[in-house]
This record gives sequence, structure tokens and C-alpha cells, in this order.
Amino acid sequence: MTEDYVYNSNGFSEGFAIQLLKVSKFNNDKSPEIYEEDSIRVDLNYSNKGKIQKKLWFYKVNEGYYWTYGLRDSFGTLPIQFKRGQWYVLWSNTFKSGFFKTNHYKFFIHVNNSGKLEIQKSMMQTNL
Repeated sequence: MTEDYVYNSNGFSEGFAIQLLKVSKFNNDKSPEIYEEDSIRVDLNYSNKGKIQKKLWFYKVNEGYYWTYGLRDSFGTLPIQFKRGQWYVLWSNTFKSGFFKTNHYKFFIHVNNSGKLEIQKSMMQTNL
């Protein structure tokens, strides 16, 4: 993940979600430990038309994908701007990579005081 796009070597057949967080406690590495999901959530959805993409852009149109924000609105590009001092989380909408003994990733996104995105990866392993 960068400030401009998200990449997955398996592609994004189900898209992903980004949600604003209210963080109340941080880990030693300064990533969110205790947080609540806020009301702002956007989803990138695959339309089932065209090729599944491996790289998806935030502020460029992605062929075969669309953003939703709210119940009925859809957009060609990410319909929110990341704001200074805020924390967000990005995660995949499904456990597509498998169910047994699989690593699942989420990315914590923070916009520092200078407006630069700081991105921290968090991994959870499922052992079923």
C-alpha cells in the first residue's frame, strides 16, 4: 500500500473497505490497539466485469471497480480525502486466500501533522 494505491498479487476479486477509527490506546509500535470504528466507511467493489486488477488506485478510476459511500451512492474514485490527525483502517472484504492457517492483513493509515500518510501493516493468522 502507498499513498496512491493498494497492491495485491492475487488481485482484488472482492474489493476492500476503508473505515475511520476513533483510537483510545496504542501499541508500543504506535499502531492502534484499542479503537472503535466510526461512521465513515467506504467500500471498493468489483463489478464482475472486466479483468480482476492487482493494483487499485485511490484517486484514479479503476476499470471494473466502483466505490460506495452510504447505501446508494457510487463513485469512480475514493469519495473521501484522508484528513490530518485521523486514523483509518483498510481491510479485505473476504478471507479469499483461504480459511485454514491463513494470514489476513489490515493496514492502519494515519495522516500526520504534515499531511503525509503513515501506513502500518497488521497481520492476524487464522489457525482452524
